Amino acid sequence: MPAGGRGRGADPRPAVRDGAGLRAGLLLDLAPPADHVAGRWALALLLVGYLVGRVRPESRPTATTVVATVAAASFVGTSVFALSGVVLSDPVVGVGETLSVLAVSLVWDVLLTPFVLPPLMALFRRLEPVHAL
Repeated sequence: MPAGGRGRGADPRPAVRDGAGLRAGLLLDLAPPADHVAGRWALALLLVGYLVGRVRPESRPTATTVVATVAAASFVGTSVFALSGVVLSDPVVGVGETLSVLAVSLVWDVLLTPFVLPPLMALFRRLEPVHAL
């Protein structure tokens, strides 16, 4: 094994690893058995997770930036789910209903963020292992 503990095929650049994971997830989400509701949500959440994971603030995020990130993630996730239904000819929901669902989900996510996110972040900080220097 080369110096640094990396295997021969490992790429040290995070962008390459992230891109490979994204492509593998997209391939699995778009495979023929996944063209149902669970597969569509998996695709939407995969893209949201990737995009939010790429956001790297230079300083500690403010409440405004956190709520804006939640709003953007809500919009992207719901839009991808709805558009994948349109592409796959989902007969349940039309375009008009899709727009109203987008608006309602965005409002609910933004309104619930101040109540849900702070306790979760406190829990994550408490559960995070102590790093020895």
